Amino acid sequence: MTDFYLPHFINWSGGGNAAVTGRSHPLPFNPFRLNIFDKRNYFWFIGFFLFFSGAVPIYYGKMTRRPAVTGGIYRFIRNPQYLGFAIIGIPFLVIWPRFMVLTAYVSMLFSYYLLARREERLCLEKFGPSFQAYLDRTPSMFIPGDRWLVHKLQAAYRTISANGKYRTPVLASVYLLICFATVSLAYGLKHRAVRLLPQVFTGDSLAIAIENADRGRLANLVALAERDPRVSAAVAQSRSQGFNFSLMYLVPTDYSGIHFFLDHFAHTRPAESWPGHRTLAYDVEPGIETIPRDQLRSLVIWGLRSPGVASPQQVLDRFEPVHPVMIVGLDLRGPKVVGVVELKELDRSADPLRGSRMPLF
Repeated sequence: MTDFYLPHFINWSGGGNAAVTGRSHPLPFNPFRLNIFDKRNYFWFIGFFLFFSGAVPIYYGKMTRRPAVTGGIYRFIRNPQYLGFAIIGIPFLVIWPRFMVLTAYVSMLFSYYLLARREERLCLEKFGPSFQAYLDRTPSMFIPGDRWLVHKLQAAYRTISANGKYRTPVLASVYLLICFATVSLAYGLKHRAVRLLPQVFTGDSLAIAIENADRGRLANLVALAERDPRVSAAVAQSRSQGFNFSLMYLVPTDYSGIHFFLDHFAHTRPAESWPGHRTLAYDVEPGIETIPRDQLRSLVIWGLRSPGVASPQQVLDRFEPVHPVMIVGLDLRGPKVVGVVELKELDRSADPLRGSRMPLF
């Protein structure tokens, strides 16, 4: 349940399907288009607007002891507050796309439906025919046009409620069935996303591009880095320690996600920024800071104990600690290697959970 069902920290717009998949025909469904991180504020603004549009008249009516509120936004939908909360939760499904978040969201929607049914039943008992007239002229419970679905749910709800002793187990079964279907759909989404990732997979390594990069270019850059004697020596040393599989990410050097990698899986030494420095841990060409940022890439290399890996999905599904190896600086104009940064293990005695999960998925 703590696993990701969408790629995390992926900077790929989805444009240029042939560059990613090697096929020219359009993709029928692209999970990367679900990345709405930059649009999250719109969801939150709309959600809070709906919530307050429904909450303010309700609480004002309670304080002034007025009858049921049926005007304003309630002329179009009967439960705008719950709809607002549902919209507010959508960005969290892609900003923090874990299965437990998805299950919590589905549980929230299921609970809100039951709460809305109960509240409408209480209002019908309290306000009588006037509220029934409101229900008749405002059939949309949550969104305009949901009358058919709501009527089906209400019919099922009445059938379940007809015999009290079956009500709870049947509702629990429906809830578990919805959760199972949602999680299964999310697993399918995850597997499709893994297949679409720009990647190069061999028997003992997996390279992934966290940006718009075709697989051919990624393969060339990985081969270039592996031919560097400093990189090959570091990888050989990692494998001599039992980390027989290499996991590599190609990222823009100024990409913010690099902090996620460094903070959670490895620390460079010394602590200062690596461009322009030359120490035992660094071997960087002079003038690296003059390379245009859009032409500079970092290849982050990890070691894994992963015998018998048959597919990228198996690599990304593992929950083993990763062994930080090296960051390789690449100048795309050559292309050529312009620097290497030696990485070291975290002190897991201080925080044993750090570095215990695979990044990105």
